[in-house]
Amino acid sequence: MSKEESVTLKVYRHFGDILWLQWKRKQTPLTQIAPNEAVMNDKAKHLFHYLCAQYDQISEDLDTRPFPEFSETIHHPLGSCFVRCPVGSQRFSIVSVHFDPSVRGQGVFTQFLDYVRSHPHHYQGLEVAIIENKHLAHRLLHRGWQYKSLFSKIFFSEKPTLISDFQ
Repeated sequence: MSKEESVTLKVYRHFGDILWLQWKRKQTPLTQIAPNEAVMNDKAKHLFHYLCAQYDQISEDLDTRPFPEFSETIHHPLGSCFVRCPVGSQRFSIVSVHFDPSVRGQGVFTQFLDYVRSHPHHYQGLEVAIIENKHLAHRLLHRGWQYKSLFSKIFFSEKPTLISDFQ
């Protein structure tokens, strides 16, 4: 490869942690790759893809119903995620997440939230209930998420329930 054909891969942090591929002064976003997937180990990538596939399956099954409601646990050897959509709600709600230590801290959950946001199906928003991880709560608030209610903000700020409506 000559000098003119050489390609430089640079990682930029920009809002949603988007990766950019720089081709000589021209920037092109990497297609269809989760922003932090490049730093995930194989186990974390596998879990991330499994969560996305299960989300799509659950959502597609309910697309035909006028008032979809469900409560399901997505099971995987590396973790589980309890999700629901209560009657009358138009938000996809994530109630509980338990991941194996080998996949924690690699952005699996945050990327899953980004995936749901970019593939809304029939949902009008996202809800993450009773967040025990203070770093996650801070990061979501920084990204524009809001407390579910003023009551929640005042009395449950240590373990908040946060929402993000699609627009």
